[in-house]
Amino acid sequence: MKRRSKVIGKRAKARRPKAAKAKRRRNVPKAVSHPDFPQIAEQIDTARRERDEGLEQLSAASEILKVINSSPEWPAHANRRD
Repeated sequence: MKRRSKVIGKRAKARRPKAAKAKRRRNVPKAVSHPDFPQIAEQIDTARRERDEGLEQLSAASEILKVINSSPEWPAHANRRD
């Protein structure tokens, strides 16, 4: 049994905890290719293409609306029917 210090008012230095050692994994299973992987990859590619195409259409529509919004208004007689 260790004796305690009789010095009053001073705290003893706290010890640092030992660094945890990395555990070794020896029998790690290798990645196994899923049988449906080619199908899934193709579906992902298709979805990405459709998303990109939709974004392009949305961007084009936005640009057209900006041009329409910034153009001067029609003359009053343009909407009249004679």
